[in-house]
Amino acid sequence: MTNDLSGVVRVRGVRERDSRLGLAQALREQAEAARRVSGLHDDLRATEAFERGDAATYLAHAARIDAVGRAITEAERQLAVARGVVDAARARWQDDRARLRSVELLRERRTEAHRRELARRLTAQLDDLAAQRWARGSERSTAR
Repeated sequence: MTNDLSGVVRVRGVRERDSRLGLAQALREQAEAARRVSGLHDDLRATEAFERGDAATYLAHAARIDAVGRAITEAERQLAVARGVVDAARARWQDDRARLRSVELLRERRTEAHRRELARRLTAQLDDLAAQRWARGSERSTAR
C-alpha cells in the first residue's frame, strides 16, 4: 500500500538533502566573502596616513589606498551576490523540505488507514469466530 509512495519519498528525500547541501555550500561561500570584506577593511584601517614624502611616494600611497578601495567594492559586490545565492538556496531547501514532509505525512496517513482497516477486518473475523463458537455451544446445549 505504501510502496507507491516510498519511491516518491525517496526522490523527495534526495532532493531535500541536495538542496540542504547546496544551502550549506552557499553559506560557506557567503562566510568566505564576508571574511574577504572584513580583511580588506582591516587592511585599509592598517594603512598609515601619508604624512610626508615626495610626489612619487604620495602617488604610490594613493594608488595603494585606491586599489584597496576598489577591492573592497568588488568584495562587497561579491558578498551581496553570495547573500542572494544563500537566500535562493534557503528558499529552495525550505520548499523541498515542505514537499518531502507533505509526502511523508500522506504516507503516514495511508499507513495508519491501512492499519485501521486491518484492525477492523481482524475484529470482524474475531466476531465471526466468536459467533460461530457461541452457535456451536448453543447447538450442543439444545441437543442435550
